[in-house]
Amino acid sequence: MNTQDIYITKEDKYLSLNVLPIIPSNVILNKTLPGLGATYSEIEVAKRHSIIIEPNVPVILGKKEQHKNILGVYEGVYTSDIVSYLKIPCKYYKILTTPESFHKVKKAIVQVGLNLYTDFFLLYDECQRIIQDVEYRAAMTFPMEDFFKFTNKAFVSATPIIPKDPSFDANKFSIINIVPQYDYREKINLITTNDILGRIREVIRKTDNEHICFFLNSTDTIQAIIKSLRIENESSIFCAKESKIKLEARNMKNVYEMVTPSRMKKFSFFTSRFFAAVDILLDYKPDVILVTDLFYAEHSMLDPYTESIQIIGRFRHGIRQVTHISNINKYLIFKTEEEICTSLIGWREAYRSLQTLYNNTTNPDSRFLLMEAMKLVSYNRFINPDGTENFYAIDNYIDEETIKSYYSDYEELLYAYMHSQFFFVNHIHIEMPLGDIERLKRERNTVNQKDLRKELIRQLSILETEKDSFPLDEYEQLRREFLLEDPFIVKAYDLLGKETLEELNYSEKQIKEEMIKRDFFKNRKGLEFMEAVFNFFDVGEKYTLESIKENMIRLHKDFEVPVKWKPTAKRINDFFVTQECYKGKQRALKIVRRLI
Repeated sequence: MNTQDIYITKEDKYLSLNVLPIIPSNVILNKTLPGLGATYSEIEVAKRHSIIIEPNVPVILGKKEQHKNILGVYEGVYTSDIVSYLKIPCKYYKILTTPESFHKVKKAIVQVGLNLYTDFFLLYDECQRIIQDVEYRAAMTFPMEDFFKFTNKAFVSATPIIPKDPSFDANKFSIINIVPQYDYREKINLITTNDILGRIREVIRKTDNEHICFFLNSTDTIQAIIKSLRIENESSIFCAKESKIKLEARNMKNVYEMVTPSRMKKFSFFTSRFFAAVDILLDYKPDVILVTDLFYAEHSMLDPYTESIQIIGRFRHGIRQVTHISNINKYLIFKTEEEICTSLIGWREAYRSLQTLYNNTTNPDSRFLLMEAMKLVSYNRFINPDGTENFYAIDNYIDEETIKSYYSDYEELLYAYMHSQFFFVNHIHIEMPLGDIERLKRERNTVNQKDLRKELIRQLSILETEKDSFPLDEYEQLRREFLLEDPFIVKAYDLLGKETLEELNYSEKQIKEEMIKRDFFKNRKGLEFMEAVFNFFDVGEKYTLESIKENMIRLHKDFEVPVKWKPTAKRINDFFVTQECYKGKQRALKIVRRLI
């Protein structure tokens, strides 16, 4: 595609004023900077009917607040509502719609007798989202079935990803680059670490800003941050409807689908629904913290070339500072664009071979099996329902693999930020003795208690050994987390130490008995022998007479209880009501209940 550069000065606040008063047709407009007023120009200045496709509902609702002459179309707005709007005499109709609701706009325009393709200019705003979101939101490409049928149409974004769809070349599209003639770069603090929560606490501790906005694409991570920082009453969460339902089911408070300044608190959390296009109008400048936690949520990776820039652009009155905190996973598997293209050739050949067999087979069973085989070929994900190649799905695959490569090494992420030409980067890399992987092991090892306790003891040992490596409040925070997770094992570790717990094979019974012994020799309250008996024998269990006798003798010896008579199994009846029975072929006693 041909390119054209348009230069702007710092005084050129809006494109519509004197730089680009109307968006030309058949262009991809690269604004370079968010907030230059391209959609404003189309709504308020362009003398034509317009359909503007926006990535999600909050954008449309925000534009409706600013422009009273537009119609917003999304879930809950029907074709009849659009028809009613189009029947009102109006010089220029301005319709903003989500990709999912575009079909309703088409239907309504036909019903009122207008020509969809010649009477309306079609603008796809934040066009990079087509590629970035298509994998989990196929509707992003629905308008593209009609896009090239429009006489007048354009893509626009501050961070466009140029599609590989050959239709752009076939329709003689060109690229217009807005080139600022001043230094527009933002300062960003990039912190790469193995300890996300610790660095978040540190950044918050060092700021005096009363307003901090977090952007991260993981509601689970949002919840973990809020719980860890114990800021439930000071936090608001802005997310999609499905996430709102999930979070509220977990008793999370102040969860909203729409952003308003009155709903924002000291800590405001935003999911990817609010990464682009939404205008957040505040009378203060917040600190912005971007978070990527690969071990908790791999999909929280942010693209320095698009998403990081777009997030900063949400705040129309500016921000005070921005920080991106991310961990790194050197084991991430990714492909280069060249490797993807090679794979695509092989997948395409395999798919087409199966397709040829399918088209030339009359046996119904064979056709069924071949159809199932075609679905299993990797290339199937890049095929439209009509059998054509989905170029946006291919672009999405390339884009995702490229972003993965940034997070395989902190130097790659640093390079991406510096190479994007949008940032002055202040980078620090911090490794802590305990971090995100250890947190994940504690949180997700919920099946085997013995393994979890073994891991907790290992981490407690690291925490105490490397105590001086942690800031005091970080050390105390981790101690609190361990106590909440397993107060018994923390107490056992403090009293007995790692080596003793290993010798006891992490057995709760043996650990309790050893703790009772230690307490006995230290304080000698006189009740330790009885506590040890109650610890060893469980109500409802059966014990052979021989086992009872052996363990009663052992406990007498361990706790220095004088033996005035020869201990027998019957000695247990001083502590429990028992019932004679058999365990296998051996005589035994069943523990019915405690006497004391």
